[in-house]
Amino acid sequence: FEEKRSFVVPQSVKTIEPYAFSLQYSLAKIIFHDDITFIGDAAFMACGALEEVLVPKQIKKISDDCFDGCTSLSRVVLPDGLEAIGRNAFRQCKALKQIKLPDTLIYIRGFEGCSALQEIEIPAGVERINDFMFCSSLRKVRLHEGVKRIDDYAFRYCANLTEINFPEGLEYIGARAFYPASLAKLVFPASLQEIGCEAFYHNAKLR
Repeated sequence: FEEKRSFVVPQSVKTIEPYAFSLQYSLAKIIFHDDITFIGDAAFMACGALEEVLVPKQIKKISDDCFDGCTSLSRVVLPDGLEAIGRNAFRQCKALKQIKLPDTLIYIRGFEGCSALQEIEIPAGVERINDFMFCSSLRKVRLHEGVKRIDDYAFRYCANLTEINFPEGLEYIGARAFYPASLAKLVFPASLQEIGCEAFYHNAKLR
């Protein structure tokens, strides 16, 4: 498929295997159908021309590395019912400015290096926050009650982050989680038990 710019997944196909379209540098458009039940690890890794993805309705997990390195990907529509976004699933998707996460999500670990992403709202079912490192345009994060941990390095090098809330129930803020950022005010919940080493190092605007 090296020269193909678009591809329509046949109706007979129910699963897309790992690495199926990886390194297809010309692929700008992929059209799924809603009977697809599984998309494997790194299926579209490094498809640098891919611009838009409408994830099929039956997909429960965006697999590890699935869209890693899709540097032109600017629009992603996730289905209601999605439960997990795997490790590095959208890493280095540098054109992705916004994405709506469904309320059914319970696991998320996949947005490192999304340098155009401006804000994100994390659903209540997600207990651990991780892998937003190098989201250099990220300015606002909205968390809901249900999150228990912000892991080590979760928002490291999000230097323009100016707003995040810490809901009741949060127990842990990890080492260097916000190093550096542009936070001016922090309000911690009574549930918080631990703040890790250098969690807010280099927050010069913090008053």
